[in-house]
Amino acid sequence: MPAWGRGLIATVALYAVGKVGEGLAPVLLARDWPACLALLVLNANDFHLVLTVRSCSGAGQLLAWFCVCTCRRVSEDAFFYWLGRHHGPEVTALLGLDLDLAQRWLARASLCALVIVPGAPVCVFAAVASVRWTHFIVADVLATAARAVGLYYTSSALTQPLDMLLAWSLEHGSVALLVTGGVACVTAWPLASRLMRERRVGRPPAVERPQSGGFQWTHKMQDVRNAKIKS
Repeated sequence: MPAWGRGLIATVALYAVGKVGEGLAPVLLARDWPACLALLVLNANDFHLVLTVRSCSGAGQLLAWFCVCTCRRVSEDAFFYWLGRHHGPEVTALLGLDLDLAQRWLARASLCALVIVPGAPVCVFAAVASVRWTHFIVADVLATAARAVGLYYTSSALTQPLDMLLAWSLEHGSVALLVTGGVACVTAWPLASRLMRERRVGRPPAVERPQSGGFQWTHKMQDVRNAKIKS
């Protein structure tokens, strides 16, 4: 299997795990403390962090919450950085990203982008822009830790509405599960549609990248080449 094939499988699996976490969030939030950590392992997005920190009843549980959410998010960011480093054109096409625009924006925002808009796109762009991995990891850990602290205080400030939301979720578990499952399916559709479109077009699963750096082929270049061969 080509290297990008393995990367593609890992990417789809990671997205699938995250969507399972989104769909099962009401069930896991309704259970005792360790289930909240399981939700963070599946999907440690900002909303889940704000909800799960409400379940921390002591310093030990709060420390566990902080460590799990930081490790989960940093490991995912490191994975997308690796994808961007080794399979930049493929992963940007898969995620539907504008590579040229993103590189210009990242050049201005630098690693502060990890704090402003954390997530897969910024990690991929940082790799494509040749940000050193040591700088990326240090900045990512600091940004993730700072964001977790900020979300902890956000949760403290929104005690009443969050408690009302959790109470409604517990009382109407089936409805909440249906809502979160529907949201997970809807948000998964863009990635699924791009995968199906690429499969119909029949583009090659990998793009050659020379050892000296820089990308040799893009999908657009491959299309032009194929048209010349046919003519």
